[in-house]
Amino acid sequence: LQCSLTQKPIIYLMPIVQTKLQALMEIYPNREWCGYLVGEKIQDGYMIKDLVIPPHEASEGGYCLAEPFHQLANCIGFLHSHHTMGAFHSGQDAHTVDRNYTISITIAKRQGATQIEYAPLVNMETPCHQKFQSTAIISLVTATLPLPIGWLEEARANIDKPHTVKALNPEYHVDKF
Repeated sequence: LQCSLTQKPIIYLMPIVQTKLQALMEIYPNREWCGYLVGEKIQDGYMIKDLVIPPHEASEGGYCLAEPFHQLANCIGFLHSHHTMGAFHSGQDAHTVDRNYTISITIAKRQGATQIEYAPLVNMETPCHQKFQSTAIISLVTATLPLPIGWLEEARANIDKPHTVKALNPEYHVDKF
């Protein structure tokens, strides 16, 4: 679906979000993890002001799962890593998160790369109320900030928490989609 009255949204990532993403991608180069995007809708897109890492039920090489009931009231999106696999939305992502949040971003940092790759999706609505999903433009707001005291330790504790989920639903197969 395309509409000439809607523009591709811009997702502005504030410096603290970028700093947190960079730190976690360095600590977990081969493991998926996830977090909630805190921010607000603005004129031409969305301003992402923070990244909150919830306790994880699972965090493995090929998937991650947040514990229920840790999503904040001002959450406008979900972000998860694909570590070195590349930034893309898998069939599992489409089935579980991409349609459940206004914004869904998958990130990756390929081995040897200096920059994080972003694959952003936004669930939108046309002026005539037709719902559709669009890619978005990532805009990195520049500034270098230190991590808040204790944030990294708390994020690591949530990701490294003993996992209660050991495998994805065996009935799910990517080739079904």
